[in-house]
Amino acid sequence: MTHPHHVLHGHLEGRTAAVRPRPAPFAGSNPYLDRPLSQLFAACQQRADGLLRRDQSYTAEERASLAHDTAHLLLAVSPALAHGEDMPGSPARAILQGRGDFVEEHWRAHESALRSARYRTLVMASDLALGGHARVWRRDARIEGELVYDLALSSEMGLLRTLSELAKRRTVAPRRR
Repeated sequence: MTHPHHVLHGHLEGRTAAVRPRPAPFAGSNPYLDRPLSQLFAACQQRADGLLRRDQSYTAEERASLAHDTAHLLLAVSPALAHGEDMPGSPARAILQGRGDFVEEHWRAHESALRSARYRTLVMASDLALGGHARVWRRDARIEGELVYDLALSSEMGLLRTLSELAKRRTVAPRRR
């Protein structure tokens, strides 16, 4: 069985996945890793607002802490923006360096992008349905003996089965307009 960490950080069969390269050396302490994109968006917006405020003054210690935290935020956000020959694991890099077949490299990247999209959908849906219990559910829950994480990321049908299960377990009430 493939561990979710290995899938997201590219440790499959010695290949680097295009999903999310590990942003060493900060990976162990990065509070932004594995956050939903909506939370990363909000954190970026808040950080930009704070940095652009002219009435704000920081001590040297506060600036150092802010710089360190901003680095973590950038390391978590940047893989979502990357592509091309500069990105480790990209088809362009492998092809231009003579290490890959055009069709195979692009197909691998396509499959990786689909898997990444299924992961983002799983996170968004489970966060909405289960609130604070979503992370544990994604890690431990099973549908017919299969881990929901593995099932959801395996295929479109697996994701659909997982979404159906989440709909049954939904604990967050819908908002009324």
